[in-house]
Amino acid sequence: SHIIDAEIEEIAAALEKERAESQGVTLFSMFGKTNIRRTLLSMSLVFSLAGTGCLFFLIYSTYFFAIAGQTAAFQESCGVTAVGILGTSISMYLITRVGRRTILLLGMACQAVCMLMIAVVYQTHPGSKPAGNAMVAFVILFMFTYYVCTGPYLYLVAGEIPSQRLRGYTVGFAVAAGFLGNWLVSYTAP
Repeated sequence: SHIIDAEIEEIAAALEKERAESQGVTLFSMFGKTNIRRTLLSMSLVFSLAGTGCLFFLIYSTYFFAIAGQTAAFQESCGVTAVGILGTSISMYLITRVGRRTILLLGMACQAVCMLMIAVVYQTHPGSKPAGNAMVAFVILFMFTYYVCTGPYLYLVAGEIPSQRLRGYTVGFAVAAGFLGNWLVSYTAP
């Protein structure tokens, strides 16, 4: 009972401290001299999710595989989803072993290489069956890397960057920018 009372007192003190720190905070505080960099970093991280290209494959993978000449396009897009479940499971193990920055940088680099390989394969042998198979393989590798390295950590890191008193405003603004980026990609991709 003594331990529980001490816990409750600690929680109450933390809540009071947070209330005191957040007094006088406005929406425009995140654009002040000391916080503008944190706001822009958080916003850029969440916005970069749209820039990775993953949204295209999440929405249009079946169509993309059909255009690539695959006869089992729907099954292959289901394979992308299965790879996502596996990748996310691996990412939970990976976060305790490797730093977030390293994971993000390696993930983005691997995704860039996969995108480059998809473009090279398509430009060298457009419409051929082996090129279609290679493009599907690189899309699956791209999405696996996304689920292991990029997807789970962009929001996590974007939420860790802002100061405690502005975290709600900054992350909300960053997520709004991310939705704008996702809308732009999904609207312009077709």
